[in-house]
Amino acid sequence: MIRTSRSTQKLNKNYSFLIFSISQGISNLGGAFHFIAVTALLVNISGNGLWAGFSMVLTPICSLLLSPFAGTLGDRLNEKYVLIVLDVWKSLVGILFIFSNEIWSIYCLKLLISAIEILYNPSKKKLISSILKSDELMAGNSIVSGISGITYVIGPVLAGLIIRFFGIHTIFYIHSSASLLSAFLLFLVETRESSLLLQRKEKKAGLKFHGGIATGFTYFKNQPEIKFWIFTGTVLALGTISVNMTFYSFAFDFLKVSNELWAIMISLFYGARFIAMGLSLGLHGRIRKRPMAYVFICFFTVATCWFFYGNIKTVILIMVLQLLEGTALSLFEILLNAQLQTISQKDYVARIFSINDIISNVGQLFGVLCTYVFIHIFSLQRIFMLNAILLFVCILYLFAMGKGRRKTHQFSIH
Repeated sequence: MIRTSRSTQKLNKNYSFLIFSISQGISNLGGAFHFIAVTALLVNISGNGLWAGFSMVLTPICSLLLSPFAGTLGDRLNEKYVLIVLDVWKSLVGILFIFSNEIWSIYCLKLLISAIEILYNPSKKKLISSILKSDELMAGNSIVSGISGITYVIGPVLAGLIIRFFGIHTIFYIHSSASLLSAFLLFLVETRESSLLLQRKEKKAGLKFHGGIATGFTYFKNQPEIKFWIFTGTVLALGTISVNMTFYSFAFDFLKVSNELWAIMISLFYGARFIAMGLSLGLHGRIRKRPMAYVFICFFTVATCWFFYGNIKTVILIMVLQLLEGTALSLFEILLNAQLQTISQKDYVARIFSINDIISNVGQLFGVLCTYVFIHIFSLQRIFMLNAILLFVCILYLFAMGKGRRKTHQFSIH
């Protein structure tokens, strides 16, 4: 616990990390507003929640096309300026939602936003590893996740009120302004000199852009520990997107929730990141010693929540399950990010996260296709239970291999 408090104190004195955290908090708040507004817009136009749920397929498609370039972009260029440019583009695209009154145009703009976010993620992860030391990464990722959680507690509720009293268009103005402010704050962040020198060396090497993509995949292929963590996360991502797609229809079409109640439910789910932050900071030392034990805990918690989604019809109980599920998913995300940032070479960090996005989103696309088929065959509750069974089988598989009590470097995927 002492080590955790010292790590947090170091982060509090890190000016660049403080500014970066504020910028991400503002960006996430705008993103939370935007998420609620787009969902409400799709539901209002289409008349059901299924269209809003299917909009989630855009991110996996974008990831397959753009993630290879996103990683190389983050490793070849100054990641700070990559993020600044992308925030400005996000602001410009975000304001165009004001002029969208048809489903196809909303989907096109959402596709552009998804593309920007895919390009954003690897450079963001690399910037974190550039301004923090390796022993600070777990605490740093926890704080960033916690800030995101706070914004998703406040954001959806405020967005619901703003939509009710001022209209949906106001939300898009706020989202656009938040992206611009985030870009300005990122300009003030100072990266470590070693990261800048590394970028100059890469430029001197004369390696072409597509060559950088190839070397990233070659590096990944020869790193069994990295492969294990990425494929473990992919299993969870597959089930998560299936459950999330189903939950849209479950909430709007089966439970008949209002926009205001939906905003509260989203606040609980994403706000659980703040709880995950507290857990990861408090258990910092234990998680670093036995990360796989906490992977099992996270997976078991999520699978249990999914199972009970299929057997409970009371909104209050479902919201409690959302809180538990969100906490477990966020804790695993913190753990996964810290592991990949720690075990990856610094000049491959962005590319490893882009490869993680690619593989994870292949799994998500598979989950989307299966869900699309199953949703016409089974009840919504049955789909929740099928995903729970998938995750329980994954837990049993890992446990049967006798790996659960060993350190992460003992795992390998062939």
